[in-house]
This record gives sequence, C-alpha cells and structure tokens, in this order.
Amino acid sequence: MEVEIEPSNFHHEIWEQARTLLGQLCLHPDGADIAAQLNALNDKIIKANRENGFPEDKLSLFTIDVGTFSRTFASAAPYRERLQKSHADEGHPGENDLTIYEFVAAGQFGKGFGKSYTESPDSTMLRLGAAEDLENKKLSDMAIAGVASVRRLPENEPKGGWCNEAKTIVLVGFGEDPLDFKWYARTVLGQQFGQKVVGEEIDGYRSDAGQERPPKAIPRKQRALTSCKTLTVDEEISGIDNVGETLNGMEEMMKKMKDLVHAVARMTSQTTRR
Repeated sequence: MEVEIEPSNFHHEIWEQARTLLGQLCLHPDGADIAAQLNALNDKIIKANRENGFPEDKLSLFTIDVGTFSRTFASAAPYRERLQKSHADEGHPGENDLTIYEFVAAGQFGKGFGKSYTESPDSTMLRLGAAEDLENKKLSDMAIAGVASVRRLPENEPKGGWCNEAKTIVLVGFGEDPLDFKWYARTVLGQQFGQKVVGEEIDGYRSDAGQERPPKAIPRKQRALTSCKTLTVDEEISGIDNVGETLNGMEEMMKKMKDLVHAVARMTSQTTRR
C-alpha cells in the first residue's frame, strides 16, 4: 500500500528555527558551530521521524542538507563581497581627508542580481533623500561629504556622445557642524538650490578630493545635430562584454543560493511517497 508522508507541525517548527541559522551560515559558510547547530536540528528531525513510524530508508526526510547549503554559500561569497565593495556607501580615501565614491548599478552584476542581493540576510540599501527633506534648508548651510557618479567607460559611449551628465548622487548634511548626512540625487538638489550652483559645489568637492570627473555631456545646442541618446543607469554600464560569462555565472549562483535559502518554505509543502 502506498503511504503518504507529509511534514508535520514539528517539521515546520524545526525549519523555522533553521531560518536564522541558515542566515548565519550564509555569512559564515565555514562556521563549524553553526553547522553543528543545524545538524543538531537534523538529529531531532530523524528522532521524530523514527517515533512517528517513518521507514528506515525515509528517516532523513525533511532534514537540512547542511553540506549543500555551506558549499553554495561559500561559492557565492566572492560575488556578494564584490557587490558590497561596490556599494556607494563604501568609498576610498581621497585627498584632503575626503572620501571618493563611485555609483555602481546592480545591473552590472547580472540581470536580476539586485533582487537576489536585497533578499539576502546582510543586504544594505542606499536610501535617497526626497525633495521635501530639503524644505527650509539653505545652500549656505550645505556641506558635501561625498559625490558618487555612475561609472562611464569609453566603450559604452553612444554614437554622438553622452546626451546627459552622468547620474550622480551627493552625500550632504546641513548646519555649521552637521552630524546627519544623507544621499540626494544631484537633480533633486538642483531643483531646490539651482542646477548650476549645485554643479559648481559638486565640482569643487571633486577637485578638493582629487576625484576624477565623469566625461561631460555634449552641449545642449549640439544635441539636435548628433545621434546621441539618453541612457538609463543600467544601459550606461551594460556594454562591458569581457565579463559577460562571469556575470552570467554569478547570476546563476546567486539564484541557486536564493532558492536554497527559500527551501524552508518549499520543504514544508512537499509530499513524498513510497
């Protein structure tokens, strides 16, 4: 007779406990203590399976494949680190004790990678300030602590040149000795204080920090005479062909990692027959 074996509430509870441990394992794939705790949960599952009359060859049903999780997390770690290092909040020292930043869109790491990253347990998000946050603020009180522009490579330049300035965000605070800084899109600051004067402030910071300025857009009067087009952030950096295979592999690895992390939900809905 065919016997249907389904996960019980006990299995659901164990996998709920495993969620936190799997998140820790994701950050520390070689964590022996974490793996030991997960295997201890497996021992409980096997014991419960035996007590509930599971056949001997089915005692490992609904256990956590710790080895597969560890290997997959370890394989994905370099890509996660690469993304984190490219995050705009992590700059490198410039001149005059200032910091140089670069704005790298998630699209550079492969299609869908941004979504996979935001669903990871240690993801960080860049929150941009809104126009209403600048109400009652004065340009004379604004202090710039960083400027990050989209990376523009010569091989990505459209025919006819760049139609628009590189997408740029600016880390600013307000007051005589500001402690609270927030990233704003350059256009948002420009709408509040004037695009020209904001551009001058940005260029002043770049000059003081020794930060290279992105290639300028062609003059507005010449745009009608060229075949240039406006590009999105992802389009600006999508022409890097020599890393295509790496990005595709990374996307596949991150998808696999995400699928494994979400195995908790899947496992609790599976039915096994013998």
